[in-house]
Amino acid sequence: IVSGIPSSNLDLQLESVTKVGQLLRSQKQSAAAKAVQAVVDSGLLPNVINMLSSSNATLVSEASWILFNVTLGTSQQTSAVVSAGAIPKLVAVFASDVEDTMHNALLALGNIAGDSDELRGVFLEQRAFRPALEILADPSKFSAKIVNTATWVMETCTAPLVVQPVIDSGLIPEIIKMLSSDDPEFLWEATWIVVNITAGSPEQTSTVVEAGVIPKLVTLFPISPDNTRHNALLCVGQIIRVSVPGTEALINAGILDTFKICITSEDVRDRKEACFAASNLVVGTLSHAKTLMDSGLVPLVIKVIVNQEEALKARGDAAWTLSSLACNWGQDHQDMLNILLEANSLEAFCTALTLKDYSAVEVSLKGILVFVKTQCDGRQRAMERFKAGDGIERLRAVRFRNDIYRTEAHKLAQTILTDHFPEFSMPARM
Repeated sequence: IVSGIPSSNLDLQLESVTKVGQLLRSQKQSAAAKAVQAVVDSGLLPNVINMLSSSNATLVSEASWILFNVTLGTSQQTSAVVSAGAIPKLVAVFASDVEDTMHNALLALGNIAGDSDELRGVFLEQRAFRPALEILADPSKFSAKIVNTATWVMETCTAPLVVQPVIDSGLIPEIIKMLSSDDPEFLWEATWIVVNITAGSPEQTSTVVEAGVIPKLVTLFPISPDNTRHNALLCVGQIIRVSVPGTEALINAGILDTFKICITSEDVRDRKEACFAASNLVVGTLSHAKTLMDSGLVPLVIKVIVNQEEALKARGDAAWTLSSLACNWGQDHQDMLNILLEANSLEAFCTALTLKDYSAVEVSLKGILVFVKTQCDGRQRAMERFKAGDGIERLRAVRFRNDIYRTEAHKLAQTILTDHFPEFSMPARM
């Protein structure tokens, strides 16, 4: 086998690579692993790679199979394939009419991109994603197997912080097309690619927004399987977090109606992601905050906070949403603060003081402080409602929680009691 691969005799080459391929197809994993290492140790990788340029389709197919299997191995084995110059040859294989050969090359490229940050960098520098992009640009020309593998390659190479070269190549319009697919697996992969891109820099997120991805994302919610819908919600939350124009576009596309559906969903992840996105939306602009309040979301957010059986993450993000509305906008806009008061926000904050999430307790205390210190028509009503409920007892309990003692939350609880309810600020007599 070793002497046949570098031979100039085509028949001998074909016989040798076929035998290696048979070893790699062995049902015994140990035999396949030994064959992979033997190929690397023999120094014949450059010869195998050069076979990808052969006019003999069978030789190209067997060579691509060998390289795919080597990239399935260790990082050292995959690095050896790259160092031997495989990437340009694997890219060139896409001119082949043989589907198995094309598939092997795609798999090898995906394995290289997914092996490590270093190899992903080489993959991107050599623009090895071009074949996958070409496939996704017109998926009707290819089988489902090829299209799904191309999607996986793009997902693998679009990890956050390293996606700019892919974006520069024209990825975004193709991804938007992918979001119209009827194939559930394909659609999940497409949304996950968008998740990776929107997890990058604000500029990368803006590229997605400007390319028109938002209407596609919003239309996914009523029709998509759970995992795809979760990806879409995550994308929406990430866009809202960094992009004011993106938030505007989402609101115009009807995302608040989607939030209402998700917050009342039986799917806990729907509720968590929707509460997270809402908590980011209300810190953007006054217009965004008012639009959310006008949408009828506040009562639903409050229900999440007071529901003792709800997930802690959802209750925490819901508390952040309510606190941001009160602290960021309510202090200077009495009408908003009064609406929040009448919606029982103060009672919801009191409930949130019992959460194990320290940050949720702190933001709830900040929300309470706004209600009791802001000079407005509703201030006295807020204080009376706070006392009539169990607000005082909850504040006292916060002061003596071991996990909160001497923290900002502890100071806030003490400040509220001392400055606004001095008659209750001293410890109860024994």
